[in-house]
Amino acid sequence: HSHTPPPSAKLRHPSSIMRVARLMRAARLPVGVGASATLCACAYLRGAKEEYESIPESSLPLAYDPAAFEEVWRAHPRCALARLFKIARTGAPFCGSLLGD
Repeated sequence: HSHTPPPSAKLRHPSSIMRVARLMRAARLPVGVGASATLCACAYLRGAKEEYESIPESSLPLAYDPAAFEEVWRAHPRCALARLFKIARTGAPFCGSLLGD
């Protein structure tokens, strides 16, 4: 007579364990890269607020002038990137709720 192993026994099967181990190894690289990128971004952005506050208002254009804006923010890429991150952090919950609907 044939005996069907319980579902928990299938998890102990060597091929199942190997498959899970392969998936875990494959996930390490993206997680590691993401964590490294986050740490690098945080280190790069440290001091961005102080840098932003040190930009003299007189260097900012008073009228819409894309070339003048580009010139200012090219000199302060850390400030521009910090602003993009702040916008993304602020908008992420809203975007997440839209995706959830």
